[in-house]
Amino acid sequence: MRQRRLVAGATAFGLMTGAGALALPAAQADEPTVLLNEDFEDGSFSPLAQNGGPALSVVDADGDKALLVKGRTNDYDGIKTPANLLQAGGTYTFSAQVKLSAAAGTTTSARFVVEPAYSWVGNTTVSADAWTTVTGTFNAPAGADPATLRAYLGTGDLGAPYDYLVDDVVITGTAAPADGGAWQPTPDPSLVPGGAVNPTTTPLASARATGNAVALTFDDGPNPGETAAVLDLLRDKGITATFCIIGQNVEAPGGAELLRRIVAEGHTLCNHGTSYADMGSWTQAQVETDLKKNSRSSGAPSGTRPSRCPTSAHRTAAGAPPARSPQHSACSRSASATSSSTGTATTSARPH
Repeated sequence: MRQRRLVAGATAFGLMTGAGALALPAAQADEPTVLLNEDFEDGSFSPLAQNGGPALSVVDADGDKALLVKGRTNDYDGIKTPANLLQAGGTYTFSAQVKLSAAAGTTTSARFVVEPAYSWVGNTTVSADAWTTVTGTFNAPAGADPATLRAYLGTGDLGAPYDYLVDDVVITGTAAPADGGAWQPTPDPSLVPGGAVNPTTTPLASARATGNAVALTFDDGPNPGETAAVLDLLRDKGITATFCIIGQNVEAPGGAELLRRIVAEGHTLCNHGTSYADMGSWTQAQVETDLKKNSRSSGAPSGTRPSRCPTSAHRTAAGAPPARSPQHSACSRSASATSSSTGTATTSARPH
């Protein structure tokens, strides 16, 4: 960390300790916090990501560690913030130290560029003679998608590929919670909501029924052959279960007939989305649209509405996506209890 650097807002915001540290947004939207602080002292540039095609390496520079961007050809060649760090409606101050690795007297420009609108922030002249602070403030649009709202360090052209050094990348800001706050689905008179009665967000590992009871869920159907065989077995044993349905399978040949049989035999439907897509990077609006579409397409042939089933898009209490949330097990996590020893299952879904 360079003693001579000046980080805009450091006095007001404070700095986190440790290289490459990431912090969750503050609980209050108007409280600024340090979201990213990378000084490369640990030899890595994580959590920053490579942008473009340059070679990136941590080197010794002027008695300190710095990131060398070698072979800069395009303005975007360098580093980029991770997805979901910047949030819709947030206000952010970006700061970095930049120095050209070129002949004395060489100058160009550097700035932060925020995708997807490619907004320039803090455009500054930088040189090979000294470290320069590149800093500026950005207000994220209210409807921005955190998955695509990312900032990279952009640089000016010198007519040929060149190298430059980066150090002390700090991002501070105020932002809405990563889950968008107290989200509510858009009212839709044509949609009759499904869902369990009095749903709980308690994970399955903590939501235990009493007695000889088990909650059964079957994901990703209906599928000709497999689903029919499962239904035969459940009927013969007098057991009801929960079927987490995929819209594209309902629309496939034989899917609607299987769906009607599931409902007719007393089982519960669970909304697993329209496809097998990974929802981990989707916005809440995108998840809502997909679940509503699947509810409509599944409700028509079945005569009922499936409850919502969390997939990889569900959020943790801290507002951050889980590290790993396989879609095939999502419905299993949503089952909360059974109503009797026969295995009749009720489900609960985490709100998206």
